[in-house]
Amino acid sequence: MAKKASLLFFLVALTTTAVGVSAVPAFDVGGQVPALGHVKARSVQAEGSAQVAPGTKGDSVAEGVEEDHLLTATADNSPVIVGYYPDWVTRSMQPEQIPYGKVTHLNYAFAILTENYSFKFDTDWLLPRVVKQAHEKGTKVLISVGGWTGSRYFTPMAANSQGRATFIKNAVDFVKKYELDGIDIDWEYPGRLGMDCNTFDAQHDTDNYLQLLKELRQQLDKDFGTSEPKRKMVTLAVRVEPFDGPNGPISDASAFAPYVDFVNVMSYDVYGSWSNTTGPNAPFNAAGESNWSFTQAADSWIKAKFPKNKLVMGTALYGRSAKTLGSPKGQFASKEKVVPKGDQDDALWADPCPAAPSVFSGVWQWRNLRSQGALASPETAGAGWVRHWDDTTQTPWLFRESDKTFVSYDDPKSLGIKVNHVKKLGLRGVMSWDLHQDNGELMDTLQQIRQ
Repeated sequence: MAKKASLLFFLVALTTTAVGVSAVPAFDVGGQVPALGHVKARSVQAEGSAQVAPGTKGDSVAEGVEEDHLLTATADNSPVIVGYYPDWVTRSMQPEQIPYGKVTHLNYAFAILTENYSFKFDTDWLLPRVVKQAHEKGTKVLISVGGWTGSRYFTPMAANSQGRATFIKNAVDFVKKYELDGIDIDWEYPGRLGMDCNTFDAQHDTDNYLQLLKELRQQLDKDFGTSEPKRKMVTLAVRVEPFDGPNGPISDASAFAPYVDFVNVMSYDVYGSWSNTTGPNAPFNAAGESNWSFTQAADSWIKAKFPKNKLVMGTALYGRSAKTLGSPKGQFASKEKVVPKGDQDDALWADPCPAAPSVFSGVWQWRNLRSQGALASPETAGAGWVRHWDDTTQTPWLFRESDKTFVSYDDPKSLGIKVNHVKKLGLRGVMSWDLHQDNGELMDTLQQIRQ
């Protein structure tokens, strides 16, 4: 995939015919599923998948996978701070500018899974620089595979042993070539549609994913060993709910735990262009038309019996904008269907699906909220803007009356609340999308997880 196409991993996809035409439910930064979701499927039959009993929540374990829920992939329980570094942001953040000291793990995004299950990767000139500098600072580097536009072929790959073997060989070879510390799989999404031209198999994807992870873990251990520092990591980027079975999110995800070091929960992109109203991009507590939130996401995975010490909660270093139809009295307001241009770096992009339109994302990066004057200080609005705080969602929002611009975002105050919740629950740590969107102030707040 071309470097420009890589940017689509975090830009919104709208099914309109042209810029300025009404938008319908879509997805965006980090690939969070909108509340309305998608239900259409193009099924790929699985090989040897376990059957799910009628009336269950789709809980099953793929054939040949042991249900040893006491086994863990690693005994290390030290707090983690994961930061994603997209390979298309070098104009604003060169490898030398990455705050390696503020992250324990750097996920380099993205390698694209192709139709023959190899990795398409456009920045082989850049990754070695990142790895070298990260390792000098004691930071681990993982390659993130997939993402919003890179998940088209996960379903057919995972559905048969030959496809899984090809993927695993390519993953191992990639880790060896670039001297990486592991692989982060960002399949968006097992058991449900992500990008419109993806395929998925609601009946078998989750079982097949489990089998893939088992085989990947075994091969990594065989090739690199199981002792530090040679042992390689496996992490996952996941939704605000556990993986989908035939009847929705599974109620027991513990079978995945032995094969992964931790999962990064994408607890953002709750409200956006796909929503009926404005609302918080990353609410701490749920409100409005959506039941999703930071606390809900943590609770959902804990309830599904996934170990707390393998849950890493995601945070957003960006905000989302909309044009309201009037002057809002709260953060839930009627809005225009057209997505406005966000900050100075927002640009027109389109998904790689046939006839996908070019649209703005409406995203405001934190660093641009500050540099462009929307925020005079982390908690003070700039000229022409008014800052509000919502006590339910525990998030700030900005409004500019002159052009009816609404922006929902996170600041040090709201992120501090989330970090404290992670510590209170005894979770493993926090993740951020993405590092180049910060000016240092938000990542400084996330350091509280170490205290």
